[in-house]
Amino acid sequence: MNASNYLPIEDMETAYLHGNEDWRMFDCYGPVFIGIFLCVFTFITSGMSLVTERMGGTMTRFLATPVKAGQILGGYTLAFGLLACLQSTIILWVALGLLVSGLATTPFQVIQLILLFVVPQILLCGANLATVGFDLAILWGFLALFFTLAAASFRKKRA
Repeated sequence: MNASNYLPIEDMETAYLHGNEDWRMFDCYGPVFIGIFLCVFTFITSGMSLVTERMGGTMTRFLATPVKAGQILGGYTLAFGLLACLQSTIILWVALGLLVSGLATTPFQVIQLILLFVVPQILLCGANLATVGFDLAILWGFLALFFTLAAASFRKKRA
């Protein structure tokens, strides 16, 4: 009976798929939190707007017109979709700016780091629609499903 067969594993090699051993917890989870903040803020602003308009009586006035529920929801979807894209752009640029300002010690280094971060993103972004097409189709499918469910529940509350 060999006792080394029952001892814990030693001398394991660790391969990092994202980052390296110098990364701290925020380095790994920071981008995740940015995405969560975008999702939460968009959800709150879009969800609260319809509820407050329903409570304030604006929705009752909308429904008294010949405008259909799908048209009302389509307008909200378009407006909040554009707002979400604008919020995403601002938050991502601010996050990139904070990263650059945290690394740089002089204004000249800021310019150098922007070139280091932005130019490769522009030159190497290369994800074509064939690569992300399936993921986009799933997202558009969820959008269509939720829009249809919202329009159906909108009609029920109208009646």
